[in-house]
Amino acid sequence: MWPASAFAKLEADSKIQIVLGQVDLTGSYTSLAQIAAEALGVSVQRIVMSKASTAHASYAPVTGGSGTIYSMGAAVKEAALGLRAKILKCAAQELKVAEAELEVKDQGVFVAAKPEQALSFQQLYELGTDNFLAKYPPLVSQASVRPLTRAPCFAASVAEVAVDPETGQVYLTRLTTAQDVGKAINPLSVEGQIQGAATQSAGMALWEQVMYDEHGQVRNPSLLDYHMPTAADVPMIETILVEAPGGDGPYGAKGVGEPPIIPLATAVANAVAAAIGTRLCDLPLTPERVWRALNNKAASSFENGDSP
Repeated sequence: MWPASAFAKLEADSKIQIVLGQVDLTGSYTSLAQIAAEALGVSVQRIVMSKASTAHASYAPVTGGSGTIYSMGAAVKEAALGLRAKILKCAAQELKVAEAELEVKDQGVFVAAKPEQALSFQQLYELGTDNFLAKYPPLVSQASVRPLTRAPCFAASVAEVAVDPETGQVYLTRLTTAQDVGKAINPLSVEGQIQGAATQSAGMALWEQVMYDEHGQVRNPSLLDYHMPTAADVPMIETILVEAPGGDGPYGAKGVGEPPIIPLATAVANAVAAAIGTRLCDLPLTPERVWRALNNKAASSFENGDSP
């Protein structure tokens, strides 16, 4: 929950510019543009996202993690709503109608009952910026927010594995992760975040481990030796988006990306335990560890008089 601030302004080319001090992070500008477009009632193609330097932008929190959309998204939404209110006020005075009679469309502002009565965004811009003859203030809005309500994130994962009893090698055959995302601003981007987190968790479960020698030196210092999962290592990860809006995020959006990292490693370990009949309590579940667990189980069964 970070304080955040953003500007929204109508430009001469009829585009609406959103100015903020955060950089684009894994497509966050697309989601922020969608938030602004929804608040204004226009298409996302009319929104232009602009990053200003820390010397010129309004306050922005750190660019990272789910706080980008939760906090900055709320500021963008409020700035866009403020700009929409100013646009409607200006148009109502110019068209001599009540603001409630107006609607915002992609081309400008229209009188709902008389669509022929309208003002384009370019006309609205000119009304507020025509040098000393300007009839209205420039259409610019600034908003600052400080989210106060937390929106806890929940995720659950299911894993299906196959284990080679001769080598202890574990193969991921199916992975599914569900998350309560509050509101999926950009569903495709949200699915990608969940899949990325699930892949990271799979790496923790099966491959990723920093190894040291007796002198404390790292034995696998490069990606040739440190196995990070790739597309060849994991199946297509199924995602289930659960939308239960809450908190102070824009349109009830919650954090996404971090929560799915937690459960999938445990799901993989549970699946391996179900497959081999014994539980390993150390990650990653390397072939050697799985093979040893299988052979220790076989030795134990033989000692107890069971068939080896």
